[in-house]
Parts: sequence; structure tokens; C-alpha cells
Amino acid sequence: MPASVARWWAWLLTALRGAPPGGASAPVSPYPSRAEQEASAPMVGELYRALGEVIDPELGVDIVTLGLVYEVRHDDGHVQVVFTLTTRGCPLEHSIRGGIHAALEPLPGVRDVSAKLVWKPRWDPKRVEDGVF
Repeated sequence: MPASVARWWAWLLTALRGAPPGGASAPVSPYPSRAEQEASAPMVGELYRALGEVIDPELGVDIVTLGLVYEVRHDDGHVQVVFTLTTRGCPLEHSIRGGIHAALEPLPGVRDVSAKLVWKPRWDPKRVEDGVF
């Protein structure tokens, strides 16, 4: 079974049980880690760096540092960003989505950008990089 499928199943089973496996405190995600994503496609690191310029206006911190970006895929010029918001009621979806497009579309090698908003896994403050707050 491919690692991505195994990771997704582990996440689903954990979500159904309602607790992280092994009592872990970090949020469980069906998405590959940033390091795994960058290793799979050379341009993904550059895309993450560009997304680091997209600031959440309420918190004044970029969406990568906040852990709002779950996955970035690059395939033959097509980029898909899977992201979430801090809460379902967050009024900044259009601002953040627009920021994603504005940050990525001008980059060489990018033909089109898709920004996909997801609610699972739910964002958790533990996703924020250490030392930010």
C-alpha cells in the first residue's frame, strides 16, 4: 500500500476513534508533511516560500507559519494548494484565497493555481510553528 494511502487510512481511523494514535498531542493529518512534499517535486519548496508572503490579516502571520497550508502540489504547471482556516466562521477566506493566487500565479513554471479549502482535519493551534506567539 502506498505511504499516502496508508497515511490517509491512519488519519481516518484516528478521526473515527476521536483521539490521536498513541496519545500523540500533534494534530493528525492525511496530508504528507512539507518535507515529503518538497522531496517529491523540486518546485514545491519555492511555492511554499511564496505562500509565506500570504498574511492572515487578523493574526499578522503568514499562512504557512500558521499551519493553514496542508498540501501543495505542482504538476506540469498546474498548482493545487490545499488549505484551511482557523475557524469555519472566518471571514477571510476570499482574502487568503486571493493571496494564494497573487503569490503563486506570477512564478515561472506556474500556469494555473487552484486553492482548495478543506475543513478536515480541523486546524489546531499546535500546527503553528514554534516560537511564533
